[in-house]
Amino acid sequence: MTTDQRNHLLSLLDAVFEETATIDQIAQLEQLVIGNSEARSLYVRASSLHGMLYWDAAGAPGEQFREESDTAAPAIQKSGEAGKLTSWRRLAAGLAIAGSVVALLLGFLMQPQPTVQPDNSPVVVDNNEAVVEPVVDRVDIPGLSMPGIRSHAPQETPVVADILPVPDIQPPQALLVDVINKQLAQEWKANEVVANSRASDAEWVRRIYLDLAGRIPTVSEAEAFLSDRSSEKDSVLVRRLLSSHESAANLANVWTNLLVGRVTRTPINRPALEGYLTNQFVANRPWSETVTDLITAEGNGDDNGAANFLLAHLNNEAVPATAITARVLLGQQVQCSQCHRHPVVSEWDQDHFWTFNACFQQTRIVETTVIDQETGERTRIRELTDEPGTKGSFYETLEGVVKVAYPGYDGQEISLEPETNRRAALAELLLGDEESDVARAFVNRTWAQFFGYGFTSSVDDMGPHSPVSHPKLLDELSKRFVSSDYNVQELVEAICLSEAYRLSSNVSETTEDDPEHGSLPLFSRVYVKPMSPEQMFQSLVVSSGASPSQIHSSIEMKSLREEWLSQFFRPDETEENSESCTFDGSLRQALSLMNGDLVQSVTSAESGILLDELASSNDSDVTKIRKICLATLSRYPSDRELASLRQVLRSYVRQRTERNIPARLAVNEGLRDMYWAYLNSSEFGLVQ
Repeated sequence: MTTDQRNHLLSLLDAVFEETATIDQIAQLEQLVIGNSEARSLYVRASSLHGMLYWDAAGAPGEQFREESDTAAPAIQKSGEAGKLTSWRRLAAGLAIAGSVVALLLGFLMQPQPTVQPDNSPVVVDNNEAVVEPVVDRVDIPGLSMPGIRSHAPQETPVVADILPVPDIQPPQALLVDVINKQLAQEWKANEVVANSRASDAEWVRRIYLDLAGRIPTVSEAEAFLSDRSSEKDSVLVRRLLSSHESAANLANVWTNLLVGRVTRTPINRPALEGYLTNQFVANRPWSETVTDLITAEGNGDDNGAANFLLAHLNNEAVPATAITARVLLGQQVQCSQCHRHPVVSEWDQDHFWTFNACFQQTRIVETTVIDQETGERTRIRELTDEPGTKGSFYETLEGVVKVAYPGYDGQEISLEPETNRRAALAELLLGDEESDVARAFVNRTWAQFFGYGFTSSVDDMGPHSPVSHPKLLDELSKRFVSSDYNVQELVEAICLSEAYRLSSNVSETTEDDPEHGSLPLFSRVYVKPMSPEQMFQSLVVSSGASPSQIHSSIEMKSLREEWLSQFFRPDETEENSESCTFDGSLRQALSLMNGDLVQSVTSAESGILLDELASSNDSDVTKIRKICLATLSRYPSDRELASLRQVLRSYVRQRTERNIPARLAVNEGLRDMYWAYLNSSEFGLVQ
């Protein structure tokens, strides 16, 4: 049974269920069902589901399809059984009478819903076909100045990688996946923990798109994966995403936030830094090269994107540059040791901090003003430059004695000769051997990015004082990361294809593995994570039907994203140039999602492509509800969920039509409220 045949069969079934089928359509349906066993199976499942859902607006007995033998033609008989829709129907009807359609939808969707794909989902797809977003002649940008914006500005051609032929996993990725699987299995056995069962396809595809692309999948992307029956579809999708510009841009955004934050005190070119990182990740340049560029960059931030890292932090005698370089790139919290001795690690004293700080003491920010001769406009340019000479870092000890520290790292000194580039020498020390702190920090942070927890309780505070949940695995992954020439894509691919990443996030199956209460993680299940602000923004946009390529290629979209994010972040007055965030389940976040301009825009039929298409479509209510669920949660609704939602919609439409509102308009308003409720459900805001 081909995809076209299947879609034709579904359209015929919809016509029969909605009592609009012609004699010719019924004859076509009969021929399909009699001549194809798969069509008969689909007919039986659809008939069974419809028998549960069917009821009329007055609540009188509905119609139920009677199952005949596999070779029988469809038959319809009258029945009074349609009223038996369990307590969910009675609850929904009672609340609908009270006029609380939105409250009911939210109450239902805030409950954990099963993510298992129902039996009536699509079943056939060509595995060698590229999944490409349909080209539209308009750019709908749901945003803060919406509704109603229709932009025809030219966009960059989206980078869409073809789905590759199904290859075997080749070394070294296969070896790395095997290392992860064996090490974790040994820990589960040693701790007498049974790992969760595998996640459903719907749960996993949503997870991988959020972690790699920074957004939920589109309807077409989710449908393609859920209907794919290939045993290699996981690896094919991971490789396609990893080779895409979108994945590189998402990873660049993650690291830009880590390196300079979302809000900065000093004038830097943040987009230039993000663009530099995107290019590095697209080309899969070694992470060691990127770290070296960040530490040794010279020039201005417009011409050299990497220079913006130190341009943002070279204030206050380079104390922020010292603290943030150690925290983000080395996974070490050393800022307190500028004044104190570490309570556990004796080597982390004041001299430890200030010798590291001295590596930046020859670097200066030079500011010049350029005047445009035609317009007279003044532009301030800030550049990184080094001033040769013997310079150290002066600090006062706890005893009140002023001392000077000269550049070095981890007990190794850097030459004081004028021709020595101290920052370049520092980079060499950081990346000098297979037990590189840079490698361990990157592996630990990347693991935490995908699993919600790293191997240490804090990815920013590694060291001998911090217990490691899986020391052998961390050591092995770090050594292999170094030996692979710091290959980022190889590491990420191995993590995403590991058995642990494919597990369900169901807590009830493995209650012993609960790092939320202070124990070290065992990774016998996937830990639920809240969406980041960027993931939330981009997922809201994609759920509305906008093309994902707009997120990274549209200047207007980028501006809207920055404006939306700015409401949740503000700089803190600290020596580490930190920032505070209110995107943490606070009242501000809840109100922004429920009533903010962005959500109002994407749920508007005038600006949201999804609702616009549903409003003009002649599809059945069941089809429209399924599409809304797929667009927001990347899964099909369960039978019980579908029955409840359809009943709520029917009750809502009945109430509106009693007020002389046209039925089609009432249906569209009900679907809009349903879409809004899905977006505000707890399931939408989580990565699980």
